[in-house]
Amino acid sequence: MASATGSEPVRARVLGALIAAALLTPARPARADGSAADKATAEALFEHGKALMKEGHFAEACPKLTESQRIDPGVGTMLYLADCLEKNGQTASAWGQFLDAAAAARAAGQIERERKAHARAVALEGKLHRLSITLLPGADVPGFEVKRDGAAVPKATFGTALPLDPGEHTVEATAPGKKPWSTKLRVDATNTASISLVVPVLEDAPAAPPPVEPTSTRPVTAPAPRLIDEPGRPAPRAEAPPPIVRETTSPARVVGGVLVGVGLGVTAVAGILGTLALVKNTDSKPDCHVNNWCTPAGTDARNTALSLATDSTITLIAGATAFTTGIVLLVATKAPPSSEKQVFQVGPMMGAGRGGLSLRGTF
Repeated sequence: MASATGSEPVRARVLGALIAAALLTPARPARADGSAADKATAEALFEHGKALMKEGHFAEACPKLTESQRIDPGVGTMLYLADCLEKNGQTASAWGQFLDAAAAARAAGQIERERKAHARAVALEGKLHRLSITLLPGADVPGFEVKRDGAAVPKATFGTALPLDPGEHTVEATAPGKKPWSTKLRVDATNTASISLVVPVLEDAPAAPPPVEPTSTRPVTAPAPRLIDEPGRPAPRAEAPPPIVRETTSPARVVGGVLVGVGLGVTAVAGILGTLALVKNTDSKPDCHVNNWCTPAGTDARNTALSLATDSTITLIAGATAFTTGIVLLVATKAPPSSEKQVFQVGPMMGAGRGGLSLRGTF
């Protein structure tokens, strides 16, 4: 009994080898019609792929078998490709390839190959990794699209757990006017638990700024005024604006006016100096006696009074001269066009305790 039990693993390995030989070694059936060059290319790729599989280089062999099948399809190539994908760890791709090979063999009447391919597919079902993609309510807007590894995922498959090869996968969702969304999944070859992915509601993309219109460099000119004509009435004629008349003043009259003002000012100073002289002379009287004999204080007071009187006289003469000259210039100068009449009146001004000259006129 023990020997029978020990021989079970050997029998299993032999049976597996026999199945592989039955599936992979039979001659390939006739392929679809094609050019001789295509058939030669497909055959070379097929042979090279088989050689790489014998050396254990499955990652290099599978693409060559895939291209051979694309150029010249055949059930034998499909079986070799499915076996290569399974040994390369691409369980989902191998499972689908075995199912396709079973269908092709059934269509070709190759019952044994169909049975073997179907059995290999069933054996892989327990090793498959599955991914289910669902959407949150409101996520499916017009133009919404989901892609897995760059390939579009049909909306009919949403919510269904689909076989997926182990490794890293990228799932992305896009929609017009929305921000794109994406995520990466890492499928562990040792964990066959199903993965459920929920795609959220996409956020609104920011509105594009309005285009900036180029500014015109041409100057903007105001339209010319239009005259509205009434029936039976002549249009009014535009009149030229009146000329601007600027009044000018003769420089001689300006000088004359200045001299009159200066003369009056200087005369006022002379009056002040004369008043101070009288005050000093009055202050010296208590210190002066008969025959103008004065004390030193009286002498100083009288000398100051005499000096102030002299200054007053000189200032009065200067003021009178300036005043008289200014009057002469004003009288001798012609009046400006805007003046209708110039009248000057100079005369004495007398009153109780005061005297002087008065000037009145119209300029």
